[in-house]
Amino acid sequence: MRGAALIKSIYLKAIFFVHKKMADNTTYDMRPGVGLGPFTLNDTLNDTIAFVRREKLPDAQIQRGEDPSANIVLLLPSLGLKLFFLADTQLLFMIDLFAIAVPVTYTSKATHVVSPTRQAALADVIGLLGPTVPGTVVRGMYQHRYPGVEFQFDVSEAGSAFDDPARALPLTLPNGGPIMLRSLQIVTPTDAVARALPQLNITITDDGHVSATIDGKDIAIGDPAQRAVEALGPPTAVDRRRHNPLHLAGPAPPSVSDMVLTYTELGLDVVVAGGVVRKLVHHRNDVTSPSLGQYDAVAGHLNVSGISIALDGPWESITAAMEGVSGPGSDTVVIPDGPENLRLVGWPHAAFVVLPNDRLLCVTVVG
Repeated sequence: MRGAALIKSIYLKAIFFVHKKMADNTTYDMRPGVGLGPFTLNDTLNDTIAFVRREKLPDAQIQRGEDPSANIVLLLPSLGLKLFFLADTQLLFMIDLFAIAVPVTYTSKATHVVSPTRQAALADVIGLLGPTVPGTVVRGMYQHRYPGVEFQFDVSEAGSAFDDPARALPLTLPNGGPIMLRSLQIVTPTDAVARALPQLNITITDDGHVSATIDGKDIAIGDPAQRAVEALGPPTAVDRRRHNPLHLAGPAPPSVSDMVLTYTELGLDVVVAGGVVRKLVHHRNDVTSPSLGQYDAVAGHLNVSGISIALDGPWESITAAMEGVSGPGSDTVVIPDGPENLRLVGWPHAAFVVLPNDRLLCVTVVG
């Protein structure tokens, strides 16, 4: 038993050393219910990925499943962090510091929770933050909670010391050793007000007029580009793409240049040609999308002939709604995209790109 404990101790010290070397110049400021270091609860996935790219963290990984309702995890091993984002809003709701080897300060107390030279023990945390309600033990880890922050302590060697909630909380192991901190989580307070998604409504009227409203801002196909920018504000990015118009004989006409105004936070591209808005492209960007992290999550609806169609549901429901108001769609066009194929299906004024799992990738509307 003592040999196993010695091996575990050596292993944990090695992990501490490795992570300390990886994050030698890093100190996290702990803000319960608000954030940790450079990360703040309610940050968007897109903004967080942009930060990771600026910091050039090559080991960052996005972990997601095929279930559109499953939360998204951004793993940052070199920082000892896991960042958890809600599937629907793609907003940061929990920060997990799983490698307690990086100094953690608590600014409001002007002190270290974890110092550069030693890890914290249960007695240290209680001495700093005060008493709280007794926690629970899950798989050998004692979960000690305060509003907006949760600490995990290794009590795998404490036997039954934590089994009786009526007993005083032990501050040391049965052998007198300290109960050491292994990880901590910054969590969204239970009384926090949820941040609402931007609401994008694209409308196609019976006479083919196409417009879009997002959080009170209105644009339409045929608007001058300047009016679109005045309505939506400066775009996140501007891209120009050139293409040759179709011709049958004789000299080729000059190439045409489209300008794409990208609004990341609105999940929207505005395509301009000849100084006029010609297309609107809404990117669904859900958990299963290959564009995840390129646009923010937006609640999108397509209104056709007075019928509102939610764009966050399965393709089957979108198809049924479109067929109900506009009849059958066009023949499906298969778009090769690596090992899997995308599908393109159109109706008057609207073209949908569908993922292999029958989720919407994007919809393009034209006048």
